[in-house]
Amino acid sequence: MLTTWPLFLFLSNTVLILGYSPINRFVKGGFAPKHKLDRQLPLVSAFVYPYVFAYFPWIIFTYISIFFRPIPEIQLLTLTTLIASVIGYGAFILMPTYVECIYPVGNGLSYRILQLVHRVDRQNNACPSMHVYMTVILMVFSWTQNTVTNIVVVVVGALIITSTVLTKRHYVLDIVGGVIVGTMSVILAKYLIS
Repeated sequence: MLTTWPLFLFLSNTVLILGYSPINRFVKGGFAPKHKLDRQLPLVSAFVYPYVFAYFPWIIFTYISIFFRPIPEIQLLTLTTLIASVIGYGAFILMPTYVECIYPVGNGLSYRILQLVHRVDRQNNACPSMHVYMTVILMVFSWTQNTVTNIVVVVVGALIITSTVLTKRHYVLDIVGGVIVGTMSVILAKYLIS
């Protein structure tokens, strides 16, 4: 039976995700947290597919699976995503970062999609990577007793996280920041609820 918690989760996270766009548009400047490893990583346009997959199907799948979980798990996910968003958005505003990016040139569908992403999503709000911290959180909450499901969760999560650097939308340090924010948010939420 559905209660108001799934609806609250959906609405609060929708508001938070929509809050990303104004921050991305209006916060400028800062620094590019490049590492020498970033120069060695190639642009792999095919990784735009898992990068874009992180936007909707991954999140929607997780929300649908959460709707059938016990209310305490829904409350924990809600609190975790709220904490991660406050930390992430706080970092975007107080310590702006960006990615120095060259417009991707190439042929084929993957390049066209990557070019569209490049035009729509500005290069601001790099660290911590929201793709990464939301993926870490969704991986934790998608974990089940089913080994096959867990393998799929790990593979999809790893592809999304890897896609952030192979599409040249983020730097390696953005991934590190995203993993830290995602992990800290889960731990802090569990502590606050216990």
